[in-house]
Amino acid sequence: MKNLKISQFLERLSMGGPIPGGGSASALAGALSASLLCMVANLTTGKSGYEGVKKEVEEIRERAEALRRRLLDAVEEDCQGYEQVISAFRLPKDTEAQRQKRSRFIQEAYKRAAQTPLEVSQISLALLDLCEAMVEKGNISAVSDAGVAFYLADATLRGGLMNVRINLSALTDETYQKATKRTVDEIEKRGNLLKGRIQDLLLSKLANHLR
Repeated sequence: MKNLKISQFLERLSMGGPIPGGGSASALAGALSASLLCMVANLTTGKSGYEGVKKEVEEIRERAEALRRRLLDAVEEDCQGYEQVISAFRLPKDTEAQRQKRSRFIQEAYKRAAQTPLEVSQISLALLDLCEAMVEKGNISAVSDAGVAFYLADATLRGGLMNVRINLSALTDETYQKATKRTVDEIEKRGNLLKGRIQDLLLSKLANHLR
C-alpha cells in the first residue's frame, strides 16, 4: 500500500472497499505532516538569522523523518490489521466449537486492529510537539507550511483515536476496553492542550508576519 503512487492510493481509497480506510488515511496525513516539518527545517537551517537554532532545527528534522517512516509503515499495517478482522469473520461457524473459535479470533483481531491507530495517535503527539517547536523557531517565511503540518498532525490524532474507539466498541473484554479507553482519553487531553497552544502561537506568528 505504501508503495502505491498517490493517485493509485486515492483511487483505491475511493472505491468503497474495507481497505484502505480512515485508519490508513490518518497515518498518511501524519506522514505528510512529518514531511512538511522536514521541509520547514530545511528552509530554516543555513538561513541568515536562524544560526542560533540550527542544531535544534536539525534535531527536529531527524525526529520528523523517523516519524514519517514509521507513519508510512502504519498505512500498510492498518490495512493488515483490518484484513485480520475480515479473515476472522470468514471462519466457519457450523458447530459450537467453530463458533467459539470464530468469536475468539474476532475479538483478538479487533484488539490487534486497535493497536496501529493507537500508536498513530501516540505518534501524533510527538508530531504536535515538533510542530510547536517549528512554528516557534522555524523560518517565518514557511510558517504557513508549519501550520499545515500542525493541522495534519491534529487530524492524524483525531482520526487515530476515532478508529481505536470503533474497534473497542466491538470488544467484549471490559478490562481491556477500560484500560485502552483511559489511554485514549489521556492522548486526547494532551492533544487538546497542544492544539490550543499551537493555534495561539501560530496565529500570533502569522499576525506579526503580516505587519
